[in-house]
Amino acid sequence: MKMAERSRGAAGAPSKKAVKKSVRVGLLGLGTVGAGVAEILKKHQSMIDQRVGMEIDVVRALVRSKKKKRSGVARGVEQTTKPSDIVGAPDIDVVVELMGGIEPARTMVLDSLMAGQSVVTANKALVALHGTELFRAAKKSGADIHFEAAVAGG
Repeated sequence: MKMAERSRGAAGAPSKKAVKKSVRVGLLGLGTVGAGVAEILKKHQSMIDQRVGMEIDVVRALVRSKKKKRSGVARGVEQTTKPSDIVGAPDIDVVVELMGGIEPARTMVLDSLMAGQSVVTANKALVALHGTELFRAAKKSGADIHFEAAVAGG
C-alpha cells in the first residue's frame, strides 16, 4: 500500500522528526453509511491514528449529486461526481466502497484494485457474487481487499 509522507519544518524544510505518514482515503458513497464512516473516522481520529501509527485522511467522496445537503462531518468532505477522482487517482491510497449493489460498485472496486489501490467494502452482495474475481484482482495487483463489515452484520 502506498502511503503519503508529510513533513513540516522551518520555512517548509523537511524535518525528519516531523515526518508523518498518512493513508489517503476515498469514499465511494456519502449516504447514510458513507457519512457514518466519515463521522467515525473524524470523531475517533486521534485514537485511530495512534493505533494505526499514521493519520487516516478522508480526501474526497463520490456522490450522485453535489447539490444534496449533507450534515455533520460529511459537509466538510470534498465531493465529486466523477469516479476517476477516486478510482485510480494518484492521491488516493485506499478506496472504501459504500455504494451497495453490484454495478457500478464491482467495476469501481476492480478498477481500484488494478490501479494498486487497496479496497474496503461493506457490500455483502458484491462479496458474495464476485468475491473470487475481486480476490484474484487484488492478488494480481498486489493491493489488499478487506470486507469484514460485509459479513455477520445481522
